[in-house]
Amino acid sequence: APLTTTAAAASLDVPEEAAAGSDLLVNWTGPDNENDYVTVVPAGTMEGTFGEGAYTSDGNPLTVSLPGETGEYEVRYALRGSYVTVAVTGLTVR
Repeated sequence: APLTTTAAAASLDVPEEAAAGSDLLVNWTGPDNENDYVTVVPAGTMEGTFGEGAYTSDGNPLTVSLPGETGEYEVRYALRGSYVTVAVTGLTVR
């Protein structure tokens, strides 16, 4: 029998800016596979790299601790098994 596959889709909703060292509330949509992860990393960080974050199984919205250093970051929804990022949004940490 024919098999059809579709790519995983996800979205992230966060403010454009947040305070260094604070907790970030992340609203997300996605496949919520076992061990899928929302993480915060410096902008431009190599695919498959994880920083502070939380598993999607922890709920929606998620609370993620932000780094203590200011700068440009990315919030990413990653498929834990393959480490593929399926959604990303920018975040300025001040």
